[in-house]
Amino acid sequence: MKSPRAYYRKRARKILPLYYGYIAVSVLAFILLGRVSDVVNAGLWYYVLMIPQVPFAASGIDGVLPLVHLWFVGVIVLFYALFPLYGGKKRLAAGIAVSWALLKWGLYVVVGKDAFAYRFVSVTAFDCLFFGVWLGMLWRQGNGVLTRIAENRVLAVFAWGLFLLSGIYGKYIPAPMRIEFMAGVGAMLILNQISRKPVLSLENRVCRWLGSISYEIYVVQILVIMLLSMLYTHAGWSWPGLVIYGVCTVVVVFVAYCCSPVSIITKYPKIT
Repeated sequence: MKSPRAYYRKRARKILPLYYGYIAVSVLAFILLGRVSDVVNAGLWYYVLMIPQVPFAASGIDGVLPLVHLWFVGVIVLFYALFPLYGGKKRLAAGIAVSWALLKWGLYVVVGKDAFAYRFVSVTAFDCLFFGVWLGMLWRQGNGVLTRIAENRVLAVFAWGLFLLSGIYGKYIPAPMRIEFMAGVGAMLILNQISRKPVLSLENRVCRWLGSISYEIYVVQILVIMLLSMLYTHAGWSWPGLVIYGVCTVVVVFVAYCCSPVSIITKYPKIT
């Protein structure tokens, strides 16, 4: 890994401009819509201070509707801030993952699922993030067991099935284990994808292009969808659900692409 200074600079350039630009545009848009109280409240400062996971986890702090999804940006920024400190030690990464999971489950038992301490630890999910770090180091070292798991097509198909059904049957997974469950399924899918023979290869121009603007898609999606919804309601349209979904997807991707620094210096990529 490069020096911590270079590491932090690179991630700050990627995360911060769009993050604060989105906050500014969201606040301005809701002010112009006459919905000032939806965005200008005590909770707004948590987003400005890059700790949006606090109002997301706390029940006594007002969230900001078009910004509520930014909780994950706060989580990942905190992870990036601490990541260089572990020094690339495999055992330490695994230890952090296990310790955070035990802390979370201990808080669930002691203080309950509605307590801020439990909700904040659960949202931050360092157990899942550092579990991914640990797996990544094992993979880079050519771990034989991990390689066999990654290339097992039966496990990969099973993981895809769990992923596709999780939205339907996710409520049956115990609440303290849901994040870990999805992290485990995601890890299986990623390992199979980077193996020599993935069950479903996503290595193509379209997926690579979408991946290059995935952060932009994540950040802008809520405000774009909310504005489209207001326009749809105001116009009195009546479209089939599939058409609405398709239009929203196309507009979100287009806006995300326009917000990407890549779009400013390059032509529209060939994706066919």
